[in-house]
Amino acid sequence: VAGVQLLNSVEDVVEAADHIVISVPATAQTRHLFNDALFARVRPGAHLINVARGSVVDQEALVRALDGGQLGFATLDVTDPEPL
Repeated sequence: VAGVQLLNSVEDVVEAADHIVISVPATAQTRHLFNDALFARVRPGAHLINVARGSVVDQEALVRALDGGQLGFATLDVTDPEPL
């Protein structure tokens, strides 16, 4: 489809995106999917939006990414633990 680019991995997506919307289910495979290694690949200044489950994001890694300037900001509908 014109204007649609297919990417091969979540790493490719976060490297290319200015806004990253997380909407995956909470499973053993997605627990802490967003960790230090993935945040290191995020485009500097990107906006992370989590509307999935809190367990998908390693909260400590998120704070490091924000404090270190890798992420510009984060919008969280969920946290780990829930409720905050």
